[in-house]
Amino acid sequence: ETDTRKMYHYKSSVTFEDDFTSDKSWVETGTQFTIDTSTNHRIDFALKRDGADHEVYKDLTSVSDTAWVLRMHLNFTGNTSADAYNKTTFFGLSSTNSAFTATQDAIGMTLTWGVDDTFQSLDVNGSALNSPANTSNFSTSFSSTDEYWVEIIRESATSFTVELFSDATYSTSVEKETVTTSSAVTGLRYITAKMRNSTSKTEIQNGWLDDIKFYNGVTTPTPTATWTPSYPDDISNLYAWYDANDSTTITKSSDRVSAGEFKAEPLTSRD
Repeated sequence: ETDTRKMYHYKSSVTFEDDFTSDKSWVETGTQFTIDTSTNHRIDFALKRDGADHEVYKDLTSVSDTAWVLRMHLNFTGNTSADAYNKTTFFGLSSTNSAFTATQDAIGMTLTWGVDDTFQSLDVNGSALNSPANTSNFSTSFSSTDEYWVEIIRESATSFTVELFSDATYSTSVEKETVTTSSAVTGLRYITAKMRNSTSKTEIQNGWLDDIKFYNGVTTPTPTATWTPSYPDDISNLYAWYDANDSTTITKSSDRVSAGEFKAEPLTSRD
């Protein structure tokens, strides 16, 4: 008899993902970002204007200039020593692993807090992050204990979106901004967060970043597969058939093994 069953293989479109349970070659510059792969499994931050450059980045080596998706969980846990001065941090993709004020191409989001308390989607085309080419401001205001799941999508060479979600399944949108960009914005090989270098002030914004996923060459991510074994509730009528001529270690009852002699094992997936 011919076996006509169809077998399916689930393939995720994720290119890079990190839950920070192991070292995946992130690099810290300065002291305000701390990669924790041993205790809380995340990137902790304590952001402050202190006259120095602070950055964390992961080199993806090669990224499409027309289609990609970046997802991350961003959790702010409160601030201390509040003052009346703005501070700005960038989250997204950049062409360089150098400072906020360095010449670069970039697509992503800035958070400004202290006075304005705003989110802004932006791109940079051969300039510093504080001199964006195109921007779109969110109407959603920032508070020091916000928690968002952030999705940044380069939809084409000339368009990208930044969207804030309130849930880990990326199904409940808080706000979405669409920005027209330039096809000259290219080479965005680094996932990065960068604190702008400004004169020292007192306020510190605390929080952490985790569950980072990057999908290259697509504009709609396919989530990572999760395989869950299932077992029958009742195996009283479950039998394993065998070739009586080959079996020498089991009791032959006609040409099948009874439920009492059958040991169920979990099924495993294979490619």
